[in-house]
Amino acid sequence: LSNLNNPKVVAVSNYIWNGGYHFELLKRIKREWPNCITVAGGPSISDNLDWYTDKKFVDVAVLQEGEEVFADILNKKDFYNIPGIIFKEKNKYFKTEKSKRILDPNSVPSPYLTGVFDKLVKDNKNIGFHAPIETNRGCPFKCTYCDWGGLTHQKMKMFNIDRVKSEVDWCVDNGVSGI
Repeated sequence: LSNLNNPKVVAVSNYIWNGGYHFELLKRIKREWPNCITVAGGPSISDNLDWYTDKKFVDVAVLQEGEEVFADILNKKDFYNIPGIIFKEKNKYFKTEKSKRILDPNSVPSPYLTGVFDKLVKDNKNIGFHAPIETNRGCPFKCTYCDWGGLTHQKMKMFNIDRVKSEVDWCVDNGVSGI
């Protein structure tokens, strides 16, 4: 929190291994900056409204793929018209219609190859950055413990292999300590 200066929006991507950390972070951010819009997404976010009963520090939850939905959150004031979210209004949560899947994941620009993280990594050599790299989206299986495949994203969509290799090269060139 000491590195933040009155943030307007804070977004996190939750997985089973980082959800506890992210929820504690969002809780503290809301306590310190109540007007900050907190957004939670990722595969470990529930589409069940009851799940948010003890998560009043989450203002908006992104269900499914988040790139286009998050852009809409940043650009629109009326959350009712943004598909694929759960949002809080007057301490009550609302769920919008399901969002459409991104047809070609390669249409989403790589944050590594477009320079989004260049300055951050260069200016913070003392931090051991880890970079998530997507090679595909979806899963052909229907495991009961996982929501990545389970009838939501069974059609596999692959990222271009040259893009993936270039992202790995970027990590090596920038001293990223984990992928």
